Amino acid sequence: MTGDEKELVTAGIRKLGLPVEESRIRNLEIYLDELALWNKRFNLVRYESTGELVLKHLLDSLSGVSVISELEDTLPVMTMADVGSGAGFPGVPLALFCPRFRIDLIERSSKRARFLNNIRALLRLSHVRVINSQAAELGARYGLVTTRALGEISEAIGDLTGITRSGGGILLYKGKTDTVRAEIDQIFSRPEIKRYALYPVTVPFLEAERNLVYLEVD
Repeated sequence: MTGDEKELVTAGIRKLGLPVEESRIRNLEIYLDELALWNKRFNLVRYESTGELVLKHLLDSLSGVSVISELEDTLPVMTMADVGSGAGFPGVPLALFCPRFRIDLIERSSKRARFLNNIRALLRLSHVRVINSQAAELGARYGLVTTRALGEISEAIGDLTGITRSGGGILLYKGKTDTVRAEIDQIFSRPEIKRYALYPVTVPFLEAERNLVYLEVD
């Protein structure tokens, strides 16, 4: 990561109202450099430039930290599953800024799981595990489930609610408000969904409509 890219990360974190600490910035630098190295061989995530990776993936992932902080006191347990973690978004950035959670990165692809285990070791994330599995095959239930690797909400809602504790919830990273509301209308009648909340978020320097959807599970 170049000096300009490091400044972009730092400025973005500051705009999100998160603490700018050199140790965290350094860990993010290691993470992105390692991702760029692995991506050449394994194509873990699509991006045209490191700047695009920072905006569309890293800062987008970190836009959820303030919402998670609001939700913490309402959760039954401080455990989190990032489903379809892929190259580690949002799970790895959240692990760096949400250290109170025990976090499982759930990834069905073996090559992506190997990358995640490598990052876990490099960044010494002792509160993080990597599970090479599909969500539907997990026996555990979590206080909070996150995912960015989702098409329409209705496609995976059964698997996500199946690993969420009663009183916990699912935090989905989504795009345009109108599309999100239409998707919520399709699944809100499900008996396991107690309520939902929509959090519009602004990703620094990114001109795209972004929303976080929180679904509380009964």
